[in-house]
Amino acid sequence: MDHTLMPFHGLGKLEMLHKRLSSLNCHAQNYGMALFAADHAISLHQLSNYEPLSTNKLVEQHLSGEAPTTRILSRLGKREYILDVGLARPISVDIKDEMEKVEFAGKYEGFSSKAAELISYGVNSHSRDFIAGDALTYDEVGLAITAGQDYWYILSDKNFDIIGIGELGIGNTLCSAAIAVAATGAEPSVLVGRGSSGIDVIARKIDIIKQALNNRAPKHDNIIDLLARFGGLEIAAMVGFIANAAENRVPIMLDGYVTAVAGYLAARLDKRVTEILIAPSLSDQIGHAMILEQLRLGPLFDLDINYGEGLAATFGLFLAECTEIFYN
Repeated sequence: MDHTLMPFHGLGKLEMLHKRLSSLNCHAQNYGMALFAADHAISLHQLSNYEPLSTNKLVEQHLSGEAPTTRILSRLGKREYILDVGLARPISVDIKDEMEKVEFAGKYEGFSSKAAELISYGVNSHSRDFIAGDALTYDEVGLAITAGQDYWYILSDKNFDIIGIGELGIGNTLCSAAIAVAATGAEPSVLVGRGSSGIDVIARKIDIIKQALNNRAPKHDNIIDLLARFGGLEIAAMVGFIANAAENRVPIMLDGYVTAVAGYLAARLDKRVTEILIAPSLSDQIGHAMILEQLRLGPLFDLDINYGEGLAATFGLFLAECTEIFYN
């Protein structure tokens, strides 16, 4: 393409994205979506539209190819890769019977469908209720971070030049908000959103976080302590995954609030993390913008997506691929 015939900065944020990808030597052609799944006992407080401790049903929807994210990726000829870090309930036998049993990296058992692959790491059954006690032990946090690091090496065999990340975890928006409040010292009112429910639950969420903070004093500068206080296993796994991506200078396309909080924690481990993170969208979760600001990131677009499950990241990956069409 003769770029002299293009309007000056006519492609706006797509041009900015192209420059960002070029700086990382990324062509955005070979990519996939990594999803991290776990449950949270805080969901038993009925603050979500979803049934508590039923994240397994969301995973099943992705494995069967029925989830919006999976459908879009299938249209693009791409796949999902799901890491079960701590589901409270198993995947149904009917779903498993429809999939091929496979082995990853010579030691991890999993399943593969037409739409997605699943590895069950199983650090713990799920994060515990964090109001009166800690959600995880330090050892569980460490194992979850290691799970994410291991998952990076498993997927690195596919030679992706960019990877999207997302999460499946009923209750994890509240966990992420609690982590953000404890880490930044900001008032809960500026970091707590509605999650997958309506605005009527926000006051209850703020009260839960205040109760949890009154019961103990998390260390704002210690990510292991923050994750142990509030969970969750999938957030910790994303921290390990992102940190390894930064070490190898492979760009990560974030999804929404929860993945941004994971990126924020990973950046505390390794300053190089901020160089490889890309924020595709600004969700309507009130704390999302603040955490992105902490990471010095601006969203590519703002579709007001509040879905999670890697949906915004998938749109971001497609836009990244589009830059190759315009600039090569």
